[in-house]
Amino acid sequence: MFAIRITASATPGAPELAAVLDAAAWANARWIADERDAGRDPPCCLDCADVLYRPDTPSASRLSIATGADLIARRRASCGEVAAYVLGMRRANAARDGGDPRGVGYVELARTAPDVYHAIVRLADGSILDDTKEMRHG
Repeated sequence: MFAIRITASATPGAPELAAVLDAAAWANARWIADERDAGRDPPCCLDCADVLYRPDTPSASRLSIATGADLIARRRASCGEVAAYVLGMRRANAARDGGDPRGVGYVELARTAPDVYHAIVRLADGSILDDTKEMRHG
């Protein structure tokens, strides 16, 4: 089972956070593809896996991003982890279907307060995915 955990000792700025979430999305795409190759069916979304959305606290001084099996097992996710999973699933689906996973979209950060961001997925067609709106909070 493939999973990574990215931890930083300080809260990164927007460019660094976007890069970390992009790496997490690629890790999720790899995990999803590996699960499918092993004959297992990865959850289509985190809500289907009973993962709860838990927003990061604005005062959090550390960053921790879980992916793949670690994220599913933990049963809670930040907006960044949700966006990275959604984008990872889209990338894995594109690769499976013969498309280019690099052209699917990217994680976009919306500033909600000074040094506080909300992560969403911006698809190549310009549409936005924010699965946190449909997830249960916990």
